[in-house]
Amino acid sequence: MKKYVVLTLSLLVAALCFAQPNHKTIQVVGKASVRALPEEFSFSVPLEIKDADYDACYQKLVAKVDGVNADLKKAGFGTKQVKVQDLSVRENYLWEQNKRVLQGYIGSVSVTINGTYSTQQLNNVLKVLKKNECLYTLFFNLSESQREQLRKDAIAAAVADAQSNAEQLALSAKVKLGSIIRIVYNDGMPILDELMPRNAMLGNSFEKTSADMNLSPQEISIEKYVNIDYSIE
Repeated sequence: MKKYVVLTLSLLVAALCFAQPNHKTIQVVGKASVRALPEEFSFSVPLEIKDADYDACYQKLVAKVDGVNADLKKAGFGTKQVKVQDLSVRENYLWEQNKRVLQGYIGSVSVTINGTYSTQQLNNVLKVLKKNECLYTLFFNLSESQREQLRKDAIAAAVADAQSNAEQLALSAKVKLGSIIRIVYNDGMPILDELMPRNAMLGNSFEKTSADMNLSPQEISIEKYVNIDYSIE
């Protein structure tokens, strides 16, 4: 019985050895980084109201949102560009003499304002936020068309970089570079454009110069990687 087992394993190993492709290959990594100025901006605006009375807290919060919305509408921002979400009213407790004491209520809501970047559009929003004494975070974002074009450009450049690396390696090793055996795209590599989709700026809209700031976006980069196996002779 042991002889049969050994013979069977030997045949299996031999079959696997013969099944493996007999290719001489080199593997190279190609990488590329492309950059662009973002075409879009986005404001994240948290609104908060405190009051001792629940109904008064809620009514003041709604009035605050309505006031901001009305001013944004006058500035040319419609319902598709302004989103209101996560409205809540919660109890506001403080610790006094090792006891939780109800002080009243806190109402909060998040307002998001999106637009196509221009200095005028940006300043229009900043003026509204200053008037309503709102805190904010400003993001500059790549548009969908920008992201798609940069992705295509980065992939093409990464493949070209891999080809150049392979040619240099083949020349240095004094071998002939053959055809592509395998391409692996972003396999095990960080997808940096997903990690760095935008740049952000924090702001306090009641600073004296907030409404007149000439803010401008910085370039955002997208990086892509490819692994390519080439045959060599």
